[in-house]
Amino acid sequence: MSNGTKDEKLPLLRQSSSQPVFEERSELKTRSKICYGIGGIPFTLTVNVIGIYISLFLLEIAMIRPAFASAIVFFGKAWEAVVNPVIGMTIDRVETRFGKLKPWLVFATPCIILTYFFLWFVPDFSEEGKLVYYLILYCAFQSFLSSYHLPYVALTMLLSPEQKDRDSATAYRMLCEVFGTVIGGVLMAQLLALQTGDDSFTDPCAYENATGRPTIAPGERHPAAVAFMTSAGIVGGVIAICCIVVQIGTTEKKDFVVEDNEIKEPIFKSIKRVFTHWPYIISVFFFLCTVLALITILGNMTLFYIYALQFSEFEYAIIVLLVTALVFVPVWQFVLLKLGKKKTIGIALILLIPTSASLLVIGSAPEVVYPVTAALGSLLSALFLCPWSMAPDVMDDFTLTTGLKRDALMVSFYVFANKLSIGITLGISTLLLGVYGYETGACSQPESVGWVLRILVSVVPMTFTILAMLFLWLYPITELRRSETRAKLAERRRSSLSALYRNRNKASSSRLSSSEPPLQEEADSSPPDVKFSIAGRRDSDGNNENSSS
Repeated sequence: MSNGTKDEKLPLLRQSSSQPVFEERSELKTRSKICYGIGGIPFTLTVNVIGIYISLFLLEIAMIRPAFASAIVFFGKAWEAVVNPVIGMTIDRVETRFGKLKPWLVFATPCIILTYFFLWFVPDFSEEGKLVYYLILYCAFQSFLSSYHLPYVALTMLLSPEQKDRDSATAYRMLCEVFGTVIGGVLMAQLLALQTGDDSFTDPCAYENATGRPTIAPGERHPAAVAFMTSAGIVGGVIAICCIVVQIGTTEKKDFVVEDNEIKEPIFKSIKRVFTHWPYIISVFFFLCTVLALITILGNMTLFYIYALQFSEFEYAIIVLLVTALVFVPVWQFVLLKLGKKKTIGIALILLIPTSASLLVIGSAPEVVYPVTAALGSLLSALFLCPWSMAPDVMDDFTLTTGLKRDALMVSFYVFANKLSIGITLGISTLLLGVYGYETGACSQPESVGWVLRILVSVVPMTFTILAMLFLWLYPITELRRSETRAKLAERRRSSLSALYRNRNKASSSRLSSSEPPLQEEADSSPPDVKFSIAGRRDSDGNNENSSS
């Protein structure tokens, strides 16, 4: 303080010799970015394994007819249409002494592990009983996964006020999420190969008898069923580790860009407010189209390799696809920083059209399959990264326009668009396969199934890609608008924190004049999730690098 007494350390700010100055360049540590990114592995590890293998599992292992498999996937996603906004709005309203977002991760993690494990279990029920069993498990799993993923994604906005830090943290998250997809794909593929042998799972007729059906006695498990259960158990352990890492390695901070006492609106009014924000509407539809293109390819590639290409090395082709996507995430992040977000995703979408078209006519020679698969994976990585990197910009624009923060609610509809696209693509795919002659458990499939799969991985994603390009053209947030939004929000934070500083200073003077204990004790007992800096050098976790007295 200027009266010669020792400076008092406040939980949110430090005093300087003049008016406090908000430090706008408080970079987030790489350690925190890595720990945050690791927390994203459970989502893609589970969702993309389900996206790639659930059709195969339900049709070939659980022996459910295509219409039932479509109903399970579609109604499971429809359930999320109701659950996601409710969870998002609840997250925005509830705040605990341990933080606003991170306690949700602790609650949801054990529930995710249990429901995911039993989702890959084949009960000894009738076909109708299996329909009810998998529908209940699938809906429960999606609900708990939303309770984890929504606050996790919204945590991006509370790691740092800087757009550059948020974009970097998002890149780490997408890198880890693609890595999670690779882990799931490699783990599942290798377990299937070890459990069933080199050709037994890709060639259903390895179990064929004189009836043309697999020689699996009633009550006997399919050899691949053990592989799915083993994979589910390993995935459960990975999910638990990831939750622990993100809890320990990240700090949830308080953003003073809005007032603490902002009006708590009814949920429908908040939804209406969010969906009257034009950039958000466009971004949601763009997000939906890009994910539809992505999941249509990923969800059908396994069956495409098996029945359209008759490609016996399909496990390794899937690994090439996912590893290439992982490697190219940093490449696309570099291009994004150089060219901007709209140009980068535009380039990726344009290149995706001819690459997808090639799948319509591609042959089964390995020297052709692997290069095309690698090219496809390099472009799919852009669809992983770029749509999510646009979300923080839209949330900042909404906060600047309305003066409110609805981060978790907005994330809930992004996540819903993601999962809805999975439900739509897998539901339509399994339904079309049934219409064109796919027979559950048969040792061979008609030629029409192969052609349907070629269309599903080429023509359908090309259509969604063109629609995504249209919404990208309508997307109004340019690099200039991002910069202006950043400057205006920084000014708001500076004003809010300056006002808070003055109030704290008055309270401190009052305490000193009445000979009460200094404010230091109160500051030290403040909740750990409020670790912001005003002046002086302070790292992203709230620790002073050079303190002055």
